[in-house]
Amino acid sequence: MGTLKRRCLQCMREFEVPVGSENDSAVCPNCGFVENSKPKIAYHLYPGTVLNNRFIVGVVLGYGGFGVTYKAWDPSLGVVVAIKEHFPTQFVQRIPGTKDVLIYDGDKKKLYSDSLERFLEEAKKTAEFDNPNIVHVDSYFEENNTAYIVMEYMDGVDLKNYLKTNNDKFEKGDIDKIILPIIDALKTVHSKGYIHRDLTPGNIRLCTNGTVKLFDFGATFFSDTEREKTRSIILTPGYAPPEQYQRKSIQGPWTDVYGLSATLYRLVTGKDPVESSNRLTNEFEKGIDQLPEPKELDPSVPDYLNDLIMKGMAIEPKLRFQTIDEFEKAYLMKTRVQNPQRERKKRLIIRAVTISAAALLIGIGAFFAYKKYHNMKSKVELDDATISVWISYRDDMSEEEAMEFGENITGDFRDAYPNVAVEIEVIPEKEYVDKLSEAAEAGELPALFMSDRAPDDVMKMTISVKDIFKNGYIKTDGLRYVNAYEKEMMDDHKLPTGYVLPVVYVRKTNNLDMDAVAVSSLEDVEKNNGYVADSKYLDMTAKTLNVEKNQLKTENREEALKQFGEGKISYYLATTDEYNEVNEVAYGRFEMKPYMTEEIYGEFSDYWSIRSYLSDEEKIAAEVVLGVMTDDSPQGWLHIDAENSLPINKDAYEKYIEIKPQYEILDEYSGKEKMIISNEE
Repeated sequence: MGTLKRRCLQCMREFEVPVGSENDSAVCPNCGFVENSKPKIAYHLYPGTVLNNRFIVGVVLGYGGFGVTYKAWDPSLGVVVAIKEHFPTQFVQRIPGTKDVLIYDGDKKKLYSDSLERFLEEAKKTAEFDNPNIVHVDSYFEENNTAYIVMEYMDGVDLKNYLKTNNDKFEKGDIDKIILPIIDALKTVHSKGYIHRDLTPGNIRLCTNGTVKLFDFGATFFSDTEREKTRSIILTPGYAPPEQYQRKSIQGPWTDVYGLSATLYRLVTGKDPVESSNRLTNEFEKGIDQLPEPKELDPSVPDYLNDLIMKGMAIEPKLRFQTIDEFEKAYLMKTRVQNPQRERKKRLIIRAVTISAAALLIGIGAFFAYKKYHNMKSKVELDDATISVWISYRDDMSEEEAMEFGENITGDFRDAYPNVAVEIEVIPEKEYVDKLSEAAEAGELPALFMSDRAPDDVMKMTISVKDIFKNGYIKTDGLRYVNAYEKEMMDDHKLPTGYVLPVVYVRKTNNLDMDAVAVSSLEDVEKNNGYVADSKYLDMTAKTLNVEKNQLKTENREEALKQFGEGKISYYLATTDEYNEVNEVAYGRFEMKPYMTEEIYGEFSDYWSIRSYLSDEEKIAAEVVLGVMTDDSPQGWLHIDAENSLPINKDAYEKYIEIKPQYEILDEYSGKEKMIISNEE
């Protein structure tokens, strides 16, 4: 007896049946599927249904409230495909065993038409993406009162279902195999101007050939980083940020960053993340997040990975990575990451009362701001005046950020003296000195300006700061080191608002016993791979080590950091203000250590100066502004927020150490410090 070939509509493999039994329901010898089996859900298409006069429908791969995805056979190309049918159950129904979709009447008919349009948009969008880590769309067509998308068949399992049966936490190497391909997929999506908006384990496919693919672009919309747009609410709890719960909101790449970070959270911890809407509680306003950090659930999670996940899942969009490229650099440890909880804590400390709930009610914050400067105002009443202030800003700041910084550090003064206009101009650091010199030559220096690097021709046109001390515009008892150096400062034309101290950065990876590292002499850093000293603060380092400057091996900061980052040296002799730069080149591979010498030489920094030839009203106003800059709130903006030198204000310093516990090592210096003024010996 001869045989006939049949194709199984589950595994899609051919098998043979005896001639004469072709009308019987055969059982596939490969997978056990019984021919003519009805689908488990009545409205699903029956296996064997032909679509578009071409595709033979097989078993259901998955379904939800908006559609059904079938495994299918394409006899024209001889390949297995996946076909997604638009079937929003709240708007339509189907008679079992038929193909046509029956659309409900009334308002639901219009809603169905809108959803069908969005479905076809999904097909068009997905077809634009040419990336091996994104599901490929072959075609789409309309039929049976609905529409269908024909996609490549991804043999495998989605990450969500894989996690149900493999609930263990993933190792970093396995996580890389999932996260890096999805990063690559999102780069393509975002480059086309779209955002996925539903990035979850359920939309990541682990294919049997080892590839990882992103799919289901039903929630995808154009990114709009500036304007609010009204969007439908499609989300997966735990993996969607707060902005997706709002019909009208600004969404962008940072929205997908949240979903990717939440997926990473699940892989690292083995736990689903807390829904973002449940994190927005009164406790959150006090700096307490209901989302447990990965390290709380598993102490073995590396710090950088813990901080990366928490930054990516920050409730506030501005605290997240703004692009997928930023996320990737941090994931690959090419850039450092600050935990957003530290950022929130920092903001709470800086803003103090003014951002509390009480300050938002009945103007309590304004009352405290007034009370804070009431004593000063009782000593001096300022006449109407206008003063100009110049601020230099670093390459890693935008002009807008620099302007905000300037407004923050002068904000308390402006609140206390609304009759004095403060005109702020921000200038890139690399242009600042030249612009000062040009202004000095033209007789157009600002009333108040940053003067750390001001040349002699500029400083000749400034006044002594002694009147700030004599008239009580500065509270020296609340400042670090100032009382001891008040006389020298009064004779100077610069007033410091911060300072730096010498420290030693030590590489962990150069076979050193970190607990045993104690630098009390130059010989201590000549061991192992040796050292390099930053040439900028050579006086400070030489005096602390009690050696001549020419005895030290020096490099400019850029070269010294490069050598330290590459592990060519074990010790980098530098200062407290370089911590972030060291962290950039040697993240997780160094410790900051104090000198153990008898004397510690630091330097005042962040100097400001006042121009000569001002009117009396302008001079006094500029002096009061400068005095206010040494109070705790402006010091917070100058140092805690800007993250450069140490605050000269005692209260601000304590807050600084609270936020940055790595600086607790400076307690070793207590009573040993001697300060260098104006970088002069």
